[in-house]
Amino acid sequence: MNRPLDILLVIIFSAFCVLIISDIYFVQPKIEYVDKEIIKEVKVQPQFETYEVTFYTEGYESTGKVLGDKDYGVTSSGEPVIEGRTIACPESLEFGTAIYIKEMENVFYCTDRGSLITEGKLDIYTSDLEYAKEMGRHEMQVFILP
Repeated sequence: MNRPLDILLVIIFSAFCVLIISDIYFVQPKIEYVDKEIIKEVKVQPQFETYEVTFYTEGYESTGKVLGDKDYGVTSSGEPVIEGRTIACPESLEFGTAIYIKEMENVFYCTDRGSLITEGKLDIYTSDLEYAKEMGRHEMQVFILP
């Protein structure tokens, strides 16, 4: 027998076994999404739904509040508004619910309500009134995270 050839075959066979075992035991998640600070992995296929999405500010035109009012810049949950994070949701979604919006490539958190925010509607907070007006109203693909 050729000793070096036997050793080489054992090494190749071992590497092949490691690859097979890795594929069996380390299944990759089906979706990854980014939340600006962390990458989360969901091990289930996301179920996207179409929502009507609008944009609002903390100002009078959106909330009826003016700078200096006690609750100016404060959401219904009591948290301050945060751009890229705050979203107003219907009452069927609990405060703290994470919501991925495909078109925005972002995860928002339900921390606010709005009198016009009913089932199938969401309202994203922005500090820029011109941006809110420019964005208007869109149908977007939304995944309510488990």
